Amino acid sequence: MVYVSVPKEIYLDLYAEIKKSGQNFIDSQLVSKTSSIDFDKLIICGMGGSGISADYIYIIAQQYSSKQIYVNKDYEIPSFVNDEWHSIVISYSGNTEETLSSMKQLVSMGLKPICISSGGKMKELAKTHSLKFIAVPEGIAPRVAFPYLFGSLFGLVHQSLMIPAISSTQLTQISNSSKSMNLDDLDKISNRIVTKFPIIISASSFSNVGLRFRCQLNENSKVHSAFFISPEFSHNGIVGFDSKSSDEILLFLLRSPIENTRTTIHIDFLRNNIDKVGDVIEMSSIYDDLLVSQLDLTWQLDYISVKIAELTNIDPLIVPSIVDLKEILKNS
Repeated sequence: MVYVSVPKEIYLDLYAEIKKSGQNFIDSQLVSKTSSIDFDKLIICGMGGSGISADYIYIIAQQYSSKQIYVNKDYEIPSFVNDEWHSIVISYSGNTEETLSSMKQLVSMGLKPICISSGGKMKELAKTHSLKFIAVPEGIAPRVAFPYLFGSLFGLVHQSLMIPAISSTQLTQISNSSKSMNLDDLDKISNRIVTKFPIIISASSFSNVGLRFRCQLNENSKVHSAFFISPEFSHNGIVGFDSKSSDEILLFLLRSPIENTRTTIHIDFLRNNIDKVGDVIEMSSIYDDLLVSQLDLTWQLDYISVKIAELTNIDPLIVPSIVDLKEILKNS
């Protein structure tokens, strides 16, 4: 989908918002921290760019907590969830059909889900059922709302999950990570991706970052991409390169500071021995801390997805296919 003329301001506004991502995350987690909850079992319901916040919490929590977390991205609540569980529902618009369905089911079970949203039907339901509602700013592009959504979720749950409080050093690093991106390097990477089919690979500890990048390429750049987790990819995916080479494929390797040493061998093999792909890009953060490194790369990859849209004269804000599907769902 190519547009005759996409206003330059669209890209500039998104770049400006991305540069504020670090501080927006910091501010949001400070606000929601005052409403932090304690739990043993937690279900978090959300879809797409809202639900990805739950994936970030899930990955980070694995490093610190043995508590049970389930990320639900569907209409229905799994049968194992009962009144012993705490629940959170996330939807930037407040109108996500699947999340509202889950929310209503949770309420019918006697649970009182905490709501994170900018408004919509979720806000109305929260008021009707006297549910805690954490508001995020209205009127911004949903795909740059992630820092507000994830920050709000992080503030709610990090204490119960025994995730350490963010130190002053981390606060500085998170704030600087989005303000001080090397845009020249990111522009060069964006140009290398434009004509390629990116296959994104990461360790499980960075699977949230890889998944978000794939989604950002889909929605902002309007390009197909694929995402796989190593070492699982080594047991099937690498064989796909044995049949024929393709100059259209780009292998995009996201490196985690806490990769298992054996997983590192798997990913290094891809980088060094797969000569049947058109290009290989490897990205890692300059930071060693898991949270900071994930956010650092997230902001950079967000920028890349918008830059590709600019290079190809694509409007990153509109999503016609999603709009068409929602209209069909509305009338079904």
